[in-house]
Amino acid sequence: MPLGHIYLNATISNQEHLNSNETVNPTHYCNTITYIRLTTVLLLRAGYVLIQIGSIPTNDVYSIAFHNILDITVTICSYGLMGHMFSFGQETLGGFVGSGSSAFSGYTNLDVIIYGFSACLIGSAILTTMLSGRILPMTAAATSFLHGGLVQPIVMHWLWHEKGWMAKRRMFKMRFSAKDYAGGMVIHLTSGVAAFWGSVCLGRRLVKLRDLSKSSLGTASPGMTFIGYIFIYLGLTSFSLPTQRYQQQRMPADFIGIILTNSLMALTSGLFVFLMQCFCFGRVSGYWVLLKCLQGSLAGLVTVSCAVDAYDHTMAFFVASIGSVTFYCITVILERTFHEDYCNIVPVHVFCAFVGAVFPPLLAKSENLGYSISIPFRLYHTGWQIICAVAVIIWSTAFFLPLFIFLQAMGLLANRSEELNHQRSLNVLKNVDSRRKFWRIFTYSEFAPYVEPGIDTKNGESLEVLKRSNDSRRELLQNSMAKKLEARSPKSPNFVRTPMVPLEEVVKDMGILEAERYPASYEEDVEKRMANNKLLYETLTEPPSPRSQVPTVHRNATGDSLDSEKVVKAEVHAPSVVTDKKEGNRKKIYPRRRPNTVRRKKKLKRLDSN
Repeated sequence: MPLGHIYLNATISNQEHLNSNETVNPTHYCNTITYIRLTTVLLLRAGYVLIQIGSIPTNDVYSIAFHNILDITVTICSYGLMGHMFSFGQETLGGFVGSGSSAFSGYTNLDVIIYGFSACLIGSAILTTMLSGRILPMTAAATSFLHGGLVQPIVMHWLWHEKGWMAKRRMFKMRFSAKDYAGGMVIHLTSGVAAFWGSVCLGRRLVKLRDLSKSSLGTASPGMTFIGYIFIYLGLTSFSLPTQRYQQQRMPADFIGIILTNSLMALTSGLFVFLMQCFCFGRVSGYWVLLKCLQGSLAGLVTVSCAVDAYDHTMAFFVASIGSVTFYCITVILERTFHEDYCNIVPVHVFCAFVGAVFPPLLAKSENLGYSISIPFRLYHTGWQIICAVAVIIWSTAFFLPLFIFLQAMGLLANRSEELNHQRSLNVLKNVDSRRKFWRIFTYSEFAPYVEPGIDTKNGESLEVLKRSNDSRRELLQNSMAKKLEARSPKSPNFVRTPMVPLEEVVKDMGILEAERYPASYEEDVEKRMANNKLLYETLTEPPSPRSQVPTVHRNATGDSLDSEKVVKAEVHAPSVVTDKKEGNRKKIYPRRRPNTVRRKKKLKRLDSN
């Protein structure tokens, strides 16, 4: 981890400081890297605000900005008042939580305090991105206070404190130590799990396009989100820069160059792999595909965050590629569920962070956990990494899931507009198949229309605009579905055969007809029945023999001769007059001829019985 063992029990009096010619160790004070880290983290928060406005459909954009301002304020206050003591307190309670006097007293190294501030600001940004614009302001303030003052600082103590139970653990006569350099478990996994349970408790939502704000998904959204993700890249890369204490505790090396190189390789790998997947399996254009490409590169950066200082550039590229593939597979699954995640927080910060926590002991260089280890010991450390990641998930779930359930039961979780959206979706769900309880109400496919940035897709003509933009893709989908249905549907047997059809095909088709009526007997004696009924089918399929009778001449009342076909049709369709016995009304009844197939089937059945 970048902090190392950073606590110094140095007490320098003013008199000693004035009389001594030696200067105080500069590691007691904040340096340039600390300033860069804090500045870029604030830019990262601005980047998250931009992607929220450009990705989350809402009827009030200003609520998103207010939610983020409130979150930044509450997070800084909560960590400054109590969180720093729980994370980097001078004493520890069994390696689970810090305690003791305030870290601000004396000549304490304030780099660690600013490092903790930065970690909490990044973690709260992840949580806010999932819940922004959907929960009440007071609920947002309470959630940010507990997250920045209690939940995340405790995980910091587990992994980043020199006496944390994950950082140093002795079991089975071996010493274990978890590797989490840039917050893969402390920041991304902890906050991502909390955001996931918040979204699950809020449930599905169904938003009307005409109710959306003009600024939500506006025409400037593509540029805003692109700049926002650039700010996030800068913030996460600068956060992973080593402290001066970290460099002093290790062999001389260009740690800043190593970290920057691995970060760039991870960004490029994630973007490249996701683009290849889009070209092979999905669409290659559109606003939401652009966002997924940027999120794929962010997934690669999150995957290597646990050991970005210990990989070489090839391993960083490989690990980031695995993270990008994981991100793509998870998004394909989650996009079909009722889970509302417009910025793909869960695939990036939960699944990719968990995958990245497994690889440091296996693929890191010889310098891993501060010293060289053998292959069996790497496997032991891999098991310990998995145990620590699962423990972080359990801790975040055990705290936030009961909290969100309680707030939802008390009616203190969702705001007014979100309650209306949720109730609208439940009303629609009543008329849908019950098997879609955990899936989206509307069928999801790559041919489905998407809401694009701009006001044209949110007014009364939005559906027509979306349909026109996807006519070609919808036509291809319908043609493919028609071909599939045609291939699956069984061909109906033709019961009326002409003499031109071979006898073998007639016997075969009639055998199929009998198989539908009597499947058991058909399987037993197919050949026997075909032989017995051969003469019958020959009789049915023979053309009628010409009659030698003289055709009858029909005449009308005046004595003129009539056409025989017209006479037959008139006789068939002539209505018969009957008298109702009860009321005495005369009614005309038109006789209905039975279909040819019904008469033929009855005739066959009668002949078979004879």
